[in-house]
Amino acid sequence: ERDRKHRELPAGMGFSLPPGGDLVLQLHLTPSGKPEAFTPQVGLYFRDEPPTAVSFPLLLFAAEIDLAAGDADAVVRDHVTLPVAVRIHSVYPHAHYLCRRMRAWATLPSGEEQTLFEIARWDFDWQDDYLFRRPVALPAGSRIEFEYRYDNSADNPDNPSDPPVRVREGDRSVDEMGNLTLQVTVSDLDARRRLGEAAARRALQKRPADHSKRVELAMLLRELRRVDEAVAEVQKVLAAAPSSPAALCELGNCRVVAGRFDEAAAAFTAETGIKTYKWN
Repeated sequence: ERDRKHRELPAGMGFSLPPGGDLVLQLHLTPSGKPEAFTPQVGLYFRDEPPTAVSFPLLLFAAEIDLAAGDADAVVRDHVTLPVAVRIHSVYPHAHYLCRRMRAWATLPSGEEQTLFEIARWDFDWQDDYLFRRPVALPAGSRIEFEYRYDNSADNPDNPSDPPVRVREGDRSVDEMGNLTLQVTVSDLDARRRLGEAAARRALQKRPADHSKRVELAMLLRELRRVDEAVAEVQKVLAAAPSSPAALCELGNCRVVAGRFDEAAAAFTAETGIKTYKWN
């Protein structure tokens, strides 16, 4: 039996699993042409004490990937500016078979550039979560950037298409992706919300029609006690999707915080389809 790779989070870090929640496992499998037995396994480590560190998975991604057939050096980039100080514990870069090189760096408010990682020869089969020996501390105002380079030519031995074809962004291995997830910790919950706000606003710059991300932004603004801004974001979603359950629910939450209970009940009623709503 092969050794199983496992990794425990550093002391003080952890994730909460709510009762009734689902664990969803996404797998990339390659057909072999015959039936295969496959039994995936997931191991969980449970701690006796609740987490003490405030963690956040900061995601950067390239929303527009369009690699022309034969293009041997296409480049995608993304960036985000940190509104709060963070400590980076690990990085998880992700791309598919056409990516050749990767790098990510931080530009500090002083102008100093600090390399976070560099992979001169990306291998899709070696993708992993890379932990720093010591967390990387970045001050507020730092700008994190990545640059990935792709080779969609016939000279790329890993190109899944022969001859090469145009490749767009997508989840399939024959598509391409350009993501970077950084596992960071921050000082407190408000700092986590502000970092989440910055990440959501950056995502919406790239995909303004992403309703779920806009509702997420509204939730963060509400939790930051900026209720009027939260309502404005919800209204943008409802203008395009008037029956969106997530948007109506968040509108109700905003109205509760503002003490406008009748309007909150109307939003919750529309969201649930229940004709009457009773406050507990």
